Amino acid sequence: MINSIVVEELKKYDLQRIEDFKSALREVAQKIILSGLARSNMFDYVAFYGGTSLRLLHGLDRFSEDLDFTLIRDSDGFDFVKCLSFAEKELNSYGINAISYLKEGALEMSIIRGYIKINLLDCELALLGDNRYNIDRKELLNIKVEVETKYYADTICEYKTVFFPTIYKVRTFDMQTMFACKLCAVLNRHWLTRVKGRDYFDYLYYISLGTGINYKFLSNALDIENMCPEKLKELLIEKFNTVDFDSVLKDVEPFMYSGSRFKDCFNKEVFLATIENIK
Repeated sequence: MINSIVVEELKKYDLQRIEDFKSALREVAQKIILSGLARSNMFDYVAFYGGTSLRLLHGLDRFSEDLDFTLIRDSDGFDFVKCLSFAEKELNSYGINAISYLKEGALEMSIIRGYIKINLLDCELALLGDNRYNIDRKELLNIKVEVETKYYADTICEYKTVFFPTIYKVRTFDMQTMFACKLCAVLNRHWLTRVKGRDYFDYLYYISLGTGINYKFLSNALDIENMCPEKLKELLIEKFNTVDFDSVLKDVEPFMYSGSRFKDCFNKEVFLATIENIK
């Protein structure tokens, strides 16, 4: 039986569509997974960063899929398989049947990838009492957990407290380092012939908060000496002048709330105007 605090947490979401239910369940599960990872002492070795970190720890107003971490020290003693098993047990302890597994050969890769599978229909029946979304018996919710094994100089970490499903602390980058990470993604990340729209949504979120930038980290990550606001602005102007913002919006739209405040911002003129707020 699913724990009542999970049921109460899910009631906070608007569940009109199947997409709403999947996003809400994913987010509730992400928090429980983080709790399990905290119990495993994983945050002795890693920092939580990326879109899901921004969502769960800083109120980013869009949904996010994966849990992204990066090593912040030597990996001797770090057992990712053990950490995943803690996350699996944590979900099961709250009545969410889950199975964790490691991608074949993952431990030899620069990014270690693990997955946690949850049966959607079982959760729907337990949480909502019926199959109102006509979910197939075999449909799974997959949550990817990634750890980047390369760690960078000049990161600044802090601990944030999470209050669901219990109270626990998560090591993460400070907001200036998080924004620098996102700028690296905006400037460098490509998916074949398209860009990742979520990077651009998150960029707008940082800009809206007036977030500063960890320029030392940005210099190391981009391999550009003496990075400064003027150099960064030049790079962003060049980037935004080449981006197809219709494709960017199409990519991020499934993760946005209906009526999102940023929906009408996905055009070149708006993004070029934001550069004035880089500091």
